[in-house]
Amino acid sequence: MKAAQKIKEKQGSDFFARIGRIGGRNGHTVGLDSRQAVSLGDYTLFDDGEILSKDKKIMMPQKDAKGYLRIRLRYGDVDKYGAATYKVHRLVAENFIPNPENKPQVNHINGDKTDNRVENLEWVTSAENIAHAIENGLQDNTSQTMNEMGGQIRTAIERGYIIKDIAEKNGINERTIRRRVYDFDPEPITTLKVGRIKAYFYYDKSRKKYRVESNDRIPEGKQFETKAEAQAYVNQFYKAGGFAANPELAREAGRIGGKISKRGPAKKKKEENVQEKED
Repeated sequence: MKAAQKIKEKQGSDFFARIGRIGGRNGHTVGLDSRQAVSLGDYTLFDDGEILSKDKKIMMPQKDAKGYLRIRLRYGDVDKYGAATYKVHRLVAENFIPNPENKPQVNHINGDKTDNRVENLEWVTSAENIAHAIENGLQDNTSQTMNEMGGQIRTAIERGYIIKDIAEKNGINERTIRRRVYDFDPEPITTLKVGRIKAYFYYDKSRKKYRVESNDRIPEGKQFETKAEAQAYVNQFYKAGGFAANPELAREAGRIGGKISKRGPAKKKKEENVQEKED
């Protein structure tokens, strides 16, 4: 399918006729659906991030390593190849959104870095941008959250809450939880966001047995004739005190779920050495 036909299907059969009526002060459109447009030299930029070349072809931006859309244009301060690279969302913000406070960054309100509609963009400070990312789970907040709520996370895991849910809801890395959670003493769950609770055993109708799921704490799945037997087996891994009361279980869980941090044991050993010197 030719480019012109694709454009007509997307924008309407009268698209090129309407494009020809672009004009007015600051290059704003006249009668071009509900969009506004400005001229960027030989290009036309619309307020939804779409860019047309001088021969009315839609320019195709590419994603960069961070997920933002970039585009090469023969416009502005060009390089030795006669073009310059621009972030599409910044082009839209700079041409359609006032910035009286001269804020340096452009934020995607809905978190979608490819949605460059003017209504999805806003000028922000660096602090405002970071706060928005954390609030909406768009930034890996692992270190801060683990340091502040590591004990709560450990308690939640001991109560059966799924690590994947905890990671997603709090903007932290699942692998880091599995590695570092043993560093923290259990604490009451207060501000931590939790999700689903694991089902540790279920009734398998085909085998007519109760099957125990293997997970971070139960080293291997087993099956039992009765529900009481399955429950008793699971309970031995969830007694009071959790990992702190059963170092062997902690090591086994660490082998399955991730490497146990050595900070805890190392700290304890250091304290023992200090105590020996004092004696």
